[in-house]
Amino acid sequence: MAEILEQRTKIDLSGEREAIPVDQAVALAAAILTAAGCEPDTARAVAEHIVDADLCGVESHGFVRTLQYVEQIESGYLKPLAQPQLCADDRGIEQVHGGGGIGIPAMSMAMDRVCTLAAAQGMAAIPVRVMPSRSPWTTTSPDARAAVGV
Repeated sequence: MAEILEQRTKIDLSGEREAIPVDQAVALAAAILTAAGCEPDTARAVAEHIVDADLCGVESHGFVRTLQYVEQIESGYLKPLAQPQLCADDRGIEQVHGGGGIGIPAMSMAMDRVCTLAAAQGMAAIPVRVMPSRSPWTTTSPDARAAVGV
């Protein structure tokens, strides 16, 4: 008989929990991220994404990320004002660079672009570089490959 593995989480779910309306959760997360230095539009997009993760049952990528992002901004690991950029290399291959900011805006940009390209060409891929500038995964090699492909 197959062994059933217990699902584990880093989140302590043993305490009391309080449900709040989705719009309040989004507004709270956006306010926290804006206070930490993010542009209001970026803060709102990130807040909507993390609240949606909670609603989908992926709490490890939900509202708890808000405080993690604040800690990473305060430590200098994340750049709160970073805006993703769509770039092309000398061969015309497009990529999204996150500039060391929160990865959600860069991934959203890449998803929008790859869907447009796939609709026109039948299939597409966009590499995404969203690593913060001090990440151990960041490299200065001109031959560096993207960390994630969409």
